[in-house]
Amino acid sequence: MDFATTNFIGDFVRSIIPIPELAFIVNGILGIIGILTIPFLGAPILIYVERKVCGFIQARTGPMRVGPYGVLQTIADVMKLLFKEILVPKSADKFTYLLAPLLPLSAAFLVLAVIPFSSSMQVTDPVLGIPYLIA
Repeated sequence: MDFATTNFIGDFVRSIIPIPELAFIVNGILGIIGILTIPFLGAPILIYVERKVCGFIQARTGPMRVGPYGVLQTIADVMKLLFKEILVPKSADKFTYLLAPLLPLSAAFLVLAVIPFSSSMQVTDPVLGIPYLIA
């Protein structure tokens, strides 16, 4: 295992943490946080843009006037979805039924796992990335 990758974040982490193994783990955690930032920041922005365009086309008041520039409409929609009552049919397997919406979300994160953002911000080997994305 090579603990001597050279990049700005890795060098900074190694200068703060003297133990190479711990610095490697902290650098990996920072890389994962950096990779997960893309979908967590991109999704609300795309939802906001989509609601603004649809609200303009349909002349709906919610996305156009709720809060400053309609920003609070997206937050209201998220709150509505979070506090919605979860109804599980009696004959359904509860674990599988609740796990099903997470499958498309996991596909988005699996695609991001093979994209090398830098020499340390990658989850897997980028040489294997192209066959992984094709499959």
